[in-house]
Amino acid sequence: MIYDLVDPLHVTRICQRTTGLPVDVWARTHDGKSQAASLVVTPWFHLNSDFALVGLDPVEVLDGPMFLDPGVLGRLREWIEQHRPALLAYWAGEIYDGELLDAVGWTCDGSDQDEADEIVTEHDWGVLRPYNTGLPMSVWIDQRIAPEELPMILVAHTHSPDANIVDTTKVLINPAAQTTEGSLEPQDHEFVAAWITLNAKILVALWNHRISAFDLPYLLQKLEGTGYPVIDYPVCTPIEACVASMGWPMTPHIREVCDGLAPYSHFITVDNNRLWELQDDIEVFCGRLGQLDQEWSMGHVWIHDDELALIYCVFAFVNHAQQEAVVKHFQCVAHHLIAWPLMEGHQFTRNAE
Repeated sequence: MIYDLVDPLHVTRICQRTTGLPVDVWARTHDGKSQAASLVVTPWFHLNSDFALVGLDPVEVLDGPMFLDPGVLGRLREWIEQHRPALLAYWAGEIYDGELLDAVGWTCDGSDQDEADEIVTEHDWGVLRPYNTGLPMSVWIDQRIAPEELPMILVAHTHSPDANIVDTTKVLINPAAQTTEGSLEPQDHEFVAAWITLNAKILVALWNHRISAFDLPYLLQKLEGTGYPVIDYPVCTPIEACVASMGWPMTPHIREVCDGLAPYSHFITVDNNRLWELQDDIEVFCGRLGQLDQEWSMGHVWIHDDELALIYCVFAFVNHAQQEAVVKHFQCVAHHLIAWPLMEGHQFTRNAE
């Protein structure tokens, strides 16, 4: 599995429009495990099961199921040789991700200038809803498209779940929550500043292409104590408490899942939109832990208005030991597993109706 080889916080994505290659390149920093300087190649913009681990000196495929035909490998070899000093410096931790990106790209010749200008002047913002962040409003995030851009997010002016990206304020990540265009209400600004401070490292890593937006649900921390998202249903069972902690709306479909998993007390959620294979592996492992629908069970949850995580699988267990066994067995991808409750001995208290 790729996460045995690559920690998302130790890679920087170099996209196809920068390299001119028909694959995405992920430069790596030394993680204390790998001996040979190397990078990762994937066919598309996120780390998945189809990848190739390629050495930098000499340039050769070291691992991974992805097939690189001789033509693509030849072009990749030329690109690596052209940028080997910067790639090796990044591997050794001598330069940071922004310096690497400046060294390998963001340039074009005159014949491509018009097309390049079009590419680098428009962001493709992704939205984070209140149940992702704990903020009262939606925020939009993206990766930088020009070296001189400062890390920033867009923050909605209203608390409506249907907030539009055109009605937003630009907010810098560093210095924390400095607005550059528009303004926020004082309380909203305080919440946004606290959330940015909590997640600044991850937001900057995303901005600088070190991680993919697909990893955000597992890396971002939710702001607590804001009263958002508003939970408009009584929390009467452990699974409802799990759903509330995720900030999911209680739709009829989620209600059906909660009813089915009501007898269980410990849960793990997995983002199926990107990790169907992981769900399958966990399902097989759980089969060794006990009887389905007795010691453990599972259900699928659809979150319709979230652009980052649409489908979750919820694994349910009768005790903490089973939940812990799953997390330990899949520890190399533990950042993709969201457990509830977070600690042994947690006692669920039913809300008064």
